[in-house]
Amino acid sequence: MAYETLRLGDLMEGARNCCINYGNVKKGEKVLVVTDTKTDFRRVEAVNAVCREIGADVSVIIMKAAEIPNQEPPAVVAEAMKAADIIIAPLFITISHTKARNAAIAAGARYLGMYAYDIEELACEGARFPAEIVFRVTQIVRDQWLKGRQIRVTCEKGSDLTADMKPEYVVGWEGCIGPLGTYHKNGTWLERFGNFAGGFGVVGVWPQWTSEGTLYFDAAHTIHGRLKTPLKFVIKKGRVIDFDGDPDVVGFFQGIIKKYGPDANHIGELMIGTNAKARLHLEDVAHVEAHRRAGTLHCAMGNSIDNDMQVFPGVHLDQLMITPNVYINDEPCILNGRLLAYDLPEIQDLCAKHGWTV
Repeated sequence: MAYETLRLGDLMEGARNCCINYGNVKKGEKVLVVTDTKTDFRRVEAVNAVCREIGADVSVIIMKAAEIPNQEPPAVVAEAMKAADIIIAPLFITISHTKARNAAIAAGARYLGMYAYDIEELACEGARFPAEIVFRVTQIVRDQWLKGRQIRVTCEKGSDLTADMKPEYVVGWEGCIGPLGTYHKNGTWLERFGNFAGGFGVVGVWPQWTSEGTLYFDAAHTIHGRLKTPLKFVIKKGRVIDFDGDPDVVGFFQGIIKKYGPDANHIGELMIGTNAKARLHLEDVAHVEAHRRAGTLHCAMGNSIDNDMQVFPGVHLDQLMITPNVYINDEPCILNGRLLAYDLPEIQDLCAKHGWTV
C-alpha cells in the first residue's frame, strides 16, 4: 500500500494532464466515463475526481469487458455516449474503432479513449509529459507526412514495405496538435477523437489498397508481451496474403480473417507514436500505450482509419514495430526507433523550458 500511496500524486497529475490539458474538459460539460469489468477502477476514480473538481457533470457506466478489441458496446452504452459532451473511456479493451464511437462523435461528442490495466497508465512519465511538447512534435511530423507521396518502412529484421500517401488520408494528428476538439478545419470525427494511454500523440495514414512488401512485428494485438518469434506479414495490393511466426499467433490471425471476412486482411493503418516518454508497455493485450511511444510504428489489419471508414469488416487489430525506420518521400522521419523531430533545436528548447530531457 505504501507504493500505491506514494503514486497518488503522480496519478492525479497524469489525470489532470489527460482530462484537462489534453481532453479539454470544461465546467458544466456532460462527461460520460465508460469503463469495463477488467479495468483498474482507481483509474476511473482519478478521472471522475478531476472532472468533478473542475465542475463537470460526470456519469459512469460499467460494462462487461469484450474478448477482442473494437467490438461494439451494448446498445444502452452506445445511446448514452451520444448524449455526452465528452466520453472518457478508461477501458481494458478498446472500443475506439466502432460504429458507436463514430455515432457519438457525429452527435457532437468528443471521445478520449484510455486503455491500460493499472494506475501506471496515468502515473507514469508519459502521462505527465507536457502536452505542449507533444502538440508541437505532432505538428512537425504532421507537416512532413502531409507532403508525402510515399511511405517506406524498414527494420533490421527484414521489413521493407512501401505504400502511397494522400494528404486527405494522413490522420490521427487532428486530435493531437492541441486540446481535444479545438482543431476545426475539415469537420471530421478525427478532430474530436483521441486515445490516451500512458500519454498521447500519433500521426498515421490510411494507405488505401497500395501497401506492398513485408513487415515483421515485435508484438501483436490481443497477445501479452513480446512475441517469441517476430510475426511476419506478406502484403500485396493492400492485403495480408501470408503470415509467418509462432503457430498459435498465425492461427489466431487466420481465424480472424475466417470470422470477419476477406477485408479483415486489409492494411487499414500505418501509424507512429509522438510521445517521447510513453512507456514501451506490452503487458496488456492492446499495447495502446506502446503505440504512443515516439519512434514506434503500429500497423492495423482490418477497419480503415479514414474519416469515412471505407473498409469496415468489424475488426481492427494493431501490430507493433519497436525500432522501425520510416521514410517519407525518401526523407527520414524515424531511424532505428528514434523520432527525429525530438532532435530539432526548437523541441530541445521546449523540453528544457518544461524541465524534461528526451
